[in-house]
Amino acid sequence: GFVPVMIQDIATQGYSVLTGALFPAVLAVSGATVAVWIKTRNHDLKKIAGPATISAFLAGITEPAIYGVVLRLKKPFVYSLIGGAVGGAIAASGGSAAEGFVLPGAITLTSTLTIGSFALQVTGCAVAIALAFTLTMTLGFKDLPNPEPVAGAATEPAEALVVTAP
Repeated sequence: GFVPVMIQDIATQGYSVLTGALFPAVLAVSGATVAVWIKTRNHDLKKIAGPATISAFLAGITEPAIYGVVLRLKKPFVYSLIGGAVGGAIAASGGSAAEGFVLPGAITLTSTLTIGSFALQVTGCAVAIALAFTLTMTLGFKDLPNPEPVAGAATEPAEALVVTAP
């Protein structure tokens, strides 16, 4: 819902202050997701959490992290909201803003260099990641159980099975 407002701000002012607080909020999701990746014992969840952390942190693409990991577990999602709110408040207090319409991630953080306090922007992002990570690691979450093996399923790898003609 804020995208049209951000685009209008960029078109009229050359920057959008809404994006300054958005960076820590997005990066907090990566902090909670990496904590889930470290802490979970569910093999399938680990396979999702690792790549989801990378895409959320670097590129700001949080959909795999949100829908595949933290929202499924509920508590890490709440922890990422808390971290994002605290970090976003720190970044917003410095008047940070992006000069262009970018996805908020680590590789686009430089778009906030010249507007407001870049030091508070980076501090807000670091606090958001650390807080979401720490809350997820210390307060935890209810882990998903590993799926039960299917009865009668082959336990050998498929390439080890050899079929011969009669």
